[in-house]
Amino acid sequence: MYEIMTSDEAIRLIRDGDCICVNSFVGIENPVELHEALYRRYQKMQSPTHLTIVSSAGFGVWDTEHNAEGYIRDGAVDRLICGHFGAMMSTKKLVLEDRFEAYNLPLGCISHAIRAQAGGLSGALSKVGLDIFVDPRLEGPGINRVSIDDSLVKHVEVDGEEFLYYKLPKITIALIKGTAADHKGNITFDDMFMSGDALSICQAVKANRGKVIVQVDSW
Repeated sequence: MYEIMTSDEAIRLIRDGDCICVNSFVGIENPVELHEALYRRYQKMQSPTHLTIVSSAGFGVWDTEHNAEGYIRDGAVDRLICGHFGAMMSTKKLVLEDRFEAYNLPLGCISHAIRAQAGGLSGALSKVGLDIFVDPRLEGPGINRVSIDDSLVKHVEVDGEEFLYYKLPKITIALIKGTAADHKGNITFDDMFMSGDALSICQAVKANRGKVIVQVDSW
């Protein structure tokens, strides 16, 4: 069901334990208003908690006081799975202090794993990452001492060939920025630099019976 609402109303759809997938390319097309509404809710209600956040290209904006930094810093998030942490200024420091789990997977492999969920598959095979840090035979994707989940990346053989198998937790919430929405809930990206993983994220969330939340400029 499609519904127009404020950012604060939309964020109420997020529940404790949800897995949020953010469509952005670092600071580009980042749904900042939704992140900040989530922070306001968390400050007031101490909810939602125990969140997992997935983003193929990361979602920082090089500012410790904006975007997701506030609610991550205050304890709403248990786990981050990203292709890029460089622009998340306070979050990087907390990761190195072992405050929560954090995993660094190749950007494209996260995108393919999202697409796999959209198609009803549990994960995606790739040769990307073989024999480098993300390979579980070496270090694995965890980037601090508490990040020990061994289900995200597995080394497998298919027909005698080596692959890494990338698997994400089930995505239940999409956070996306678009240009406009029509009366049927279709989203355009006319003024955006990119649409990124938006379609695959929405399809994955629908497959998992979750909620798609889109920040738009007009409707």
